[in-house]
Amino acid sequence: MRIIAANAARRQKLRVAVRLSAIVRGTDAGGERFEILGRTLELGGGGFYLHLPRAVDVPSRVFVAIRFGDARETGAPVPLLAVRGTALRVDSRVDGTIGVAVGLRNYRFV
Repeated sequence: MRIIAANAARRQKLRVAVRLSAIVRGTDAGGERFEILGRTLELGGGGFYLHLPRAVDVPSRVFVAIRFGDARETGAPVPLLAVRGTALRVDSRVDGTIGVAVGLRNYRFV
């Protein structure tokens, strides 16, 4: 895990570089509803950035469930963060995935 300093021009909160599995529900750029697996790259106090195999519409509401570990590895339940957010930015990545910046609207641990 790596802590990334806030860039005064763009961000006011620190971010943490962390790769976690996520299930994402929303509407893609073509207006079709989806539920797909993704992976976070960074988490911060105001949102997060993740990789998805398809683009989402901007701005659109998304639901994301982020799992903080793997129960198969630990043998115990792992925390799950349930997030309702807004897709703020979409980036095409060189590896063929889509980077999506999500702003938090509300969240809770379940």
